[in-house]
Amino acid sequence: MRINAHTSLYAPHVGGIETMVHEMKGALEDKGHTLDVLTKQWPAELPSSDVVEGVSISRIPAGYDESSIIDTAHYLHHHGESLVSEADVIHVVGMRRPLPMFSAILGSIHQKPVVSSICGLEVPNPNNQESERLWQEGCSYMPDAYHNIYQHTAVSEATRAYATEALPAYKGKIDVMLAGIDYDHYSGLPIARPEGVDSPYIMSLRRLEASKGIDILIDAYAMLLHDYPATEADLVIAGDGLERHALEAQVDQLKLSKRVHFMGSIGLDLALGMLKGAEATVVPSTAEAGGLVNTEANAVGCPLIASDVGGIREYTTEDAALLVKPGDSSELAQALHTVLNDKTLTQRLVRNGKVFAESRDWSNVINDYVRLYETAKPIDPRRLQLTTNISKRVFSIMESGYDRI
Repeated sequence: MRINAHTSLYAPHVGGIETMVHEMKGALEDKGHTLDVLTKQWPAELPSSDVVEGVSISRIPAGYDESSIIDTAHYLHHHGESLVSEADVIHVVGMRRPLPMFSAILGSIHQKPVVSSICGLEVPNPNNQESERLWQEGCSYMPDAYHNIYQHTAVSEATRAYATEALPAYKGKIDVMLAGIDYDHYSGLPIARPEGVDSPYIMSLRRLEASKGIDILIDAYAMLLHDYPATEADLVIAGDGLERHALEAQVDQLKLSKRVHFMGSIGLDLALGMLKGAEATVVPSTAEAGGLVNTEANAVGCPLIASDVGGIREYTTEDAALLVKPGDSSELAQALHTVLNDKTLTQRLVRNGKVFAESRDWSNVINDYVRLYETAKPIDPRRLQLTTNISKRVFSIMESGYDRI
């Protein structure tokens, strides 16, 4: 079986969805299946076709305003068949506007079943303003995308709850399918040290976005050093994003520039090697759909502190992590001190974390996805539920090449 994964972002971008898709490929190949990727051509300088780490990638024009959507519909009229001709099923990983609308219509026109994974930011999360913005930008037409996909899944119970709050008609109709990890690969990675950091260190592997809580972590670290000035561990932050300049300014204001190290975006294996050598890792999110990085930290044996929010409890457990109240710098500072000084606790967290992470290896997860693919059915174009002007125009163009609306 050949799976065509459709995701709004993929390599060279780095994130949880990208990791999920890449590792699904390996797990599917172990079962005799194949996977390739269709994604947005963003930035526009990226090639329209590519191979990254063995994954064949097709990129289509990006843009979510009406003019860009119509341009993409014309592009898919000419190229859509070749993009999905060899696919047995289309798997939309992340229902982020507007790609899933194209995927649903493309699947129907070319009679390919379409299934989805709802991954978080694409549905409103009460603690994440970015998710609300993304939802509002696509809410005029995205319900049509949902209506015309054979089966929806969510990467956590929390994400399913957010999705059904936004789309009440789907209550009881969305399955939960967690993402897995490549446990053997992660646990076997060599230890790596962050460049320029000679001291012990605490590490956080995060996109630098408001909901990831790095500002809270920096405040907590400042409190830790104030209350316990003998603390030797520096703070290492790996990742990049729109909040980086604000976070660097926060560090400067707190006079912590010599103790806090921004590493920028780095490859996952290198980042997890650094986690393996860290005294602890912190996932201080104020909102989180799932949180695969928690399971990854458990897999490499890094003591884990995480916010008790969203789907994080589904990607670790209270026996494998020290869970703290989201947004509470004082509680986080105390948790940092505890983990740095209570070796009995950290050994227990590491031991339990490895047991949990091994249970989430893709070999234990992928069969659920294969069953989903095998049971999915295409939707006849005559039975598409297109209720908005824009989705009707997209269908008309993709099917015939003409905008008849």
